[in-house]
Amino acid sequence: MWRSSSLKQAVLTGFLALAYLALGGESRASAQVIDCTNGSLGPNMTIVIYNNSANFNIYPVLFAGAKSDTDQWMQACFQIPANQIQPTDNFPYPRASQYRMYVNCCASGENGIPPSGSVTIKLPFYSPLVAKIDPTVQNPAQFIDWWQGGGINVYRGPSLGGTKPPTILQSH
Repeated sequence: MWRSSSLKQAVLTGFLALAYLALGGESRASAQVIDCTNGSLGPNMTIVIYNNSANFNIYPVLFAGAKSDTDQWMQACFQIPANQIQPTDNFPYPRASQYRMYVNCCASGENGIPPSGSVTIKLPFYSPLVAKIDPTVQNPAQFIDWWQGGGINVYRGPSLGGTKPPTILQSH
């Protein structure tokens, strides 16, 4: 009779062998080049938020980045060669602040995501705030870099069956 650890090892070995055969024994990992040149906004990320509560509306808030003198993600997206960035930081792509996206909140008629509801957000790599981004100017309020250092806070409605956003969101 096999011991439990021997059985686990045999199963794991069999699984790995099967995976090796199924994948052809090759590494299929590849890096995607993100390109924001020639007017491209780069790739999109799809975020789906579900409200699995039966009693409360939820109010997601997406946030991105923070104030920064240099944004390496944007430098890469705009394909700035390393020898043009260092050591003088010719193309810093500064960020002005942290940005927030309030999902279906808090204007009149915006009641969050209802119980058993969902929302799908197609989030671009960045959103331009000016007609043409100039990485050499000192004005950092030119874009929102959504993918750099972001997160999602989720708030719930203050009462059962209510559609009023939480007080803290109303004050924002």
